[in-house]
Amino acid sequence: MVSDTPEAPRSVELVEVSRAGIVLQWDMPRHDGGSPVSGYVVERAQAYSNRWLRLAHLLSPADTTYRDVNVHDGQEYEYRVCAENEAGEGPFSKVVGPIAARDRFGTRTK
Repeated sequence: MVSDTPEAPRSVELVEVSRAGIVLQWDMPRHDGGSPVSGYVVERAQAYSNRWLRLAHLLSPADTTYRDVNVHDGQEYEYRVCAENEAGEGPFSKVVGPIAARDRFGTRTK
């Protein structure tokens, strides 16, 4: 019998940032709520907004990385992730960001 939803994923971090995309990575929750984690939900908001957009519903507990390629150069974003099991979606992780979708170093011209 499932007792509860899983805890939030741990150590959510931005591991790659460019104008071509932003990559998030996280660790599985410490507690699965009594049923194995079956996947994750990734959401994004424009910086300082409270309107969250569901980007992905990952259907494998091994999928702990997500690449957001639908970003606009210079736009700032925030991200959060939740885990799910048979009982449903658990709480979201702490928000990471804001981070601007831009290359780390500008192009040098002569």
